[in-house]
Amino acid sequence: MSRLVCSIDFNPRETKWLIDRMRHAVERLHWLEREVGWLERRAVATGGDTAAKRRKELRSRRYELKEIAESSEVGIRDLKRAFTLILRGEAEAEQAKKELIEANLRLVVSISKKYPKPRPTVHRSDPRRQHWPDEGSG
Repeated sequence: MSRLVCSIDFNPRETKWLIDRMRHAVERLHWLEREVGWLERRAVATGGDTAAKRRKELRSRRYELKEIAESSEVGIRDLKRAFTLILRGEAEAEQAKKELIEANLRLVVSISKKYPKPRPTVHRSDPRRQHWPDEGSG
Protein backbone atom coordinates (compact mmCIF):
# COMPACT_ATOMS: atom_id res chain seq x y z
CA MET A 1 0.00 0.00 0.00
CA SER A 2 2.75 2.48 0.92
CA ARG A 3 4.53 1.84 -2.40
CA LEU A 4 1.32 2.64 -4.23
CA VAL A 5 0.94 5.90 -2.31
CA CYS A 6 4.59 6.79 -2.95
CA SER A 7 4.05 6.33 -6.68
CA ILE A 8 1.33 9.02 -6.72
CA ASP A 9 2.67 12.41 -7.77
CA PHE A 10 1.07 14.86 -5.33
CA ASN A 11 1.58 18.57 -5.75
CA PRO A 12 2.99 20.44 -2.71
CA ARG A 13 -0.43 21.75 -1.66
CA GLU A 14 -1.95 18.26 -1.66
CA THR A 15 1.03 16.87 0.24
CA LYS A 16 0.69 19.58 2.89
CA TRP A 17 -3.05 18.90 3.19
CA LEU A 18 -2.47 15.16 3.63
CA ILE A 19 0.26 15.70 6.22
CA ASP A 20 -1.96 18.14 8.12
CA ARG A 21 -4.79 15.58 8.13
CA MET A 22 -2.42 12.92 9.38
CA ARG A 23 -1.03 15.29 12.04
CA HIS A 24 -4.55 16.03 13.23
CA ALA A 25 -5.41 12.31 13.41
CA VAL A 26 -2.24 11.45 15.36
CA GLU A 27 -2.75 14.38 17.75
CA ARG A 28 -6.31 13.17 18.31
CA LEU A 29 -4.97 9.65 18.94
CA HIS A 30 -2.51 10.92 21.53
CA TRP A 31 -5.23 12.91 23.27
CA LEU A 32 -7.64 9.97 23.27
CA GLU A 33 -4.99 7.62 24.65
CA ARG A 34 -4.18 10.04 27.48
CA GLU A 35 -7.89 10.51 28.15
CA VAL A 36 -8.48 6.73 28.25
CA GLY A 37 -5.64 6.30 30.73
CA TRP A 38 -6.96 9.09 32.93
CA LEU A 39 -10.53 7.76 32.80
CA GLU A 40 -9.37 4.23 33.64
CA ARG A 41 -7.55 5.49 36.73
CA ARG A 42 -10.48 7.69 37.78
CA ALA A 43 -13.11 4.98 37.21
CA VAL A 44 -11.22 2.65 39.55
CA ALA A 45 -10.52 5.33 42.16
CA THR A 46 -14.07 6.68 42.43
CA GLY A 47 -17.36 4.96 43.07
CA GLY A 48 -21.06 5.44 42.56
CA ASP A 49 -22.51 7.69 39.87
CA THR A 50 -19.17 9.32 39.12
CA ALA A 51 -17.58 5.96 38.31
CA ALA A 52 -20.51 5.06 36.05
CA LYS A 53 -20.14 8.35 34.17
CA ARG A 54 -16.42 7.80 33.76
CA ARG A 55 -16.94 4.25 32.50
CA LYS A 56 -19.42 5.59 29.94
CA GLU A 57 -16.90 8.23 28.83
CA LEU A 58 -14.23 5.54 28.73
CA ARG A 59 -16.34 3.39 26.40
CA SER A 60 -16.92 6.44 24.21
CA ARG A 61 -13.18 7.24 23.98
CA ARG A 62 -12.29 3.62 23.25
CA TYR A 63 -14.91 3.60 20.49
CA GLU A 64 -13.33 6.72 18.99
CA LEU A 65 -9.91 5.03 19.08
CA LYS A 66 -11.38 1.99 17.36
CA GLU A 67 -12.99 4.18 14.66
CA ILE A 68 -9.70 5.92 13.93
CA ALA A 69 -7.89 2.59 13.73
CA GLU A 70 -10.49 1.18 11.35
CA SER A 71 -10.68 4.29 9.17
CA SER A 72 -6.89 4.42 8.80
CA GLU A 73 -6.90 0.78 7.57
CA VAL A 74 -3.35 0.34 8.91
CA GLY A 75 -3.81 0.44 12.67
CA ILE A 76 -2.84 2.96 15.28
CA ARG A 77 0.78 1.83 15.68
CA ASP A 78 1.46 1.97 11.92
CA LEU A 79 -0.27 5.33 11.63
CA LYS A 80 1.97 6.78 14.37
CA ARG A 81 5.06 5.21 12.81
CA ALA A 82 4.20 6.65 9.38
CA PHE A 83 3.67 10.08 10.88
CA THR A 84 7.00 9.87 12.72
CA LEU A 85 8.70 9.03 9.42
CA ILE A 86 6.98 11.98 7.75
CA LEU A 87 8.12 14.35 10.49
CA ARG A 88 11.66 13.00 10.25
CA GLY A 89 11.59 13.45 6.47
CA GLU A 90 10.34 17.02 6.81
CA ALA A 91 13.12 17.81 9.30
CA GLU A 92 15.75 16.30 6.99
CA ALA A 93 14.36 18.27 4.05
CA GLU A 94 14.51 21.51 6.05
CA GLN A 95 18.09 20.75 7.11
CA ALA A 96 19.08 20.01 3.50
CA LYS A 97 17.44 23.24 2.35
CA LYS A 98 19.31 25.21 5.01
CA GLU A 99 22.63 23.60 4.02
CA LEU A 100 21.99 24.33 0.33
CA ILE A 101 21.25 27.99 1.07
CA GLU A 102 24.41 28.31 3.16
CA ALA A 103 26.49 26.63 0.43
CA ASN A 104 25.05 29.00 -2.18
CA LEU A 105 25.88 32.00 0.00
CA ARG A 106 29.45 30.78 0.44
CA LEU A 107 29.73 30.37 -3.34
CA VAL A 108 28.42 33.87 -3.99
CA VAL A 109 30.85 35.35 -1.47
CA SER A 110 33.81 33.45 -2.92
CA ILE A 111 32.93 34.55 -6.46
CA SER A 112 32.44 38.16 -5.39
CA LYS A 113 35.90 38.16 -3.81
CA LYS A 114 37.47 37.03 -7.08
CA TYR A 115 35.84 39.83 -9.08
CA PRO A 116 36.12 43.06 -7.11
CA LYS A 117 33.93 46.00 -8.05
CA PRO A 118 35.51 48.72 -10.13
CA ARG A 119 36.35 51.79 -8.06
CA PRO A 120 35.42 55.27 -9.20
CA THR A 121 38.24 57.58 -10.20
CA VAL A 122 38.41 60.96 -8.51
CA HIS A 123 39.39 64.01 -10.55
CA ARG A 124 42.16 65.99 -8.93
CA SER A 125 40.55 69.26 -9.85
CA ASP A 126 37.22 68.51 -8.08
CA PRO A 127 36.93 65.58 -5.63
CA ARG A 128 33.12 65.65 -5.89
CA ARG A 129 33.35 64.89 -9.60
CA GLN A 130 33.70 61.13 -10.04
CA HIS A 131 33.22 58.66 -12.83
CA TRP A 132 33.31 54.92 -13.18
CA PRO A 133 35.99 53.52 -15.48
CA ASP A 134 33.54 52.10 -18.01
CA GLU A 135 31.39 55.28 -18.18
CA GLY A 136 33.93 57.45 -19.90
CA SER A 137 34.82 60.94 -18.80
CA GLY A 138 32.32 62.90 -16.83
